[in-house]
Amino acid sequence: MNKSKKADILVVARRLFASQGFAATSLSSLAAAAGLGNAGLLHHFPSKAALYKAVLQDIANDLYESYQLGSVEHTEQPIAELVENLIAFYRQRPYALAIVVHEFMDCSTRLDKAEFLPFAGLVQQTVAVLQRGQKQGIIRTGEPLAMTAALHGAILIGVLGQRVYQHTGGIAISSDADWQAELVKSALAGVLV
Repeated sequence: MNKSKKADILVVARRLFASQGFAATSLSSLAAAAGLGNAGLLHHFPSKAALYKAVLQDIANDLYESYQLGSVEHTEQPIAELVENLIAFYRQRPYALAIVVHEFMDCSTRLDKAEFLPFAGLVQQTVAVLQRGQKQGIIRTGEPLAMTAALHGAILIGVLGQRVYQHTGGIAISSDADWQAELVKSALAGVLV
């Protein structure tokens, strides 16, 4: 199998899935954007679902590699590092952010049948960091999974909606770095003691 063509297809698929989501992206549109017919695309990926799974796996691998999920265990402020790293990851990879948002919004009907949960490691790592912080007395008491949802939600919406919030709020942020710093503080305010 031509690895270069497969990589090209993944790039195209990331773009289309990010802009339209899984359900609204047709096999034909994926094939055409990759410069192939449907049969050509199916030669590399046996189905649209298989291609989507490959895109999700690439994002999960990229997140793991660039973030090094296990590394936060040994830092003094693991939750702050986790939040900063997630924000930086999503800002550098807007396609990943859009796909993750689509996945969170669209996957509830597929979740029970899912054989592959690409973001399970991230959720489990966040819960573990919050539980350790609760034991140390730096994270407020409460259900760590619910706090994980709130934390990730603040990050996703904050990064995704930066421009919208700035325009609708009528407030000019002096720089993207300032926005990121404020987003980190706001996300952490929901979990820190």
